[in-house]
Amino acid sequence: MEKKGYDKLYSSNEFYWGMKPSPLIEKSLPYLKDNFKILDLGSGEGRNSFFLASKNYKIVAVDSSSSGIEKTKKVAKENNLPITALATSIQEYFFKSKEFDGIYAINSLQFIPPEENHTVIRKIQKNTKKGGINVISSFVARTDVEKKKSLERNRYKYSPSELKDLYEGWKIVLYEEKFGKWETHGLPKHRHYLVKMIAIKK
Repeated sequence: MEKKGYDKLYSSNEFYWGMKPSPLIEKSLPYLKDNFKILDLGSGEGRNSFFLASKNYKIVAVDSSSSGIEKTKKVAKENNLPITALATSIQEYFFKSKEFDGIYAINSLQFIPPEENHTVIRKIQKNTKKGGINVISSFVARTDVEKKKSLERNRYKYSPSELKDLYEGWKIVLYEEKFGKWETHGLPKHRHYLVKMIAIKK
């Protein structure tokens, strides 16, 4: 979905994805150390940022939807959460980014155009401090037909094991490729085939 579409979805007072964090966020907690500074790429309305900030981590939340970022700022201010929220694309942000102890990209990398996707992954890796973590959930194409369709839509679905290969040299503490939970979010009931990964930079 384009930025304009998410701006419309997030303009409601309700939180489109709810306020509970992704289960992958909770699974990452054992690998976080005190005073970690974390970057949340494609933060949406802020649900994962809110959770991490409530654990006293400093968060930079980045999303191209200005509506989502405004909601994030509002909740952060009302609850005194250490979140800096920026309305910009993932690609644009990395031109001025700094190193982080943790970088999260939960269901956002599939929107990075194919010709830029691996470049963004390399920037995520480069901007992660040694001993820091990357936490990623994204879409997987199980067949060549699925891959072709995603590329035709200027979206990027990873091939099986592709993300793991891109993280060669890192310590991968969680890696799985399987169907996610059933969802609707305005569409017929469906499930996405996902890759979920937690990796530590050696």
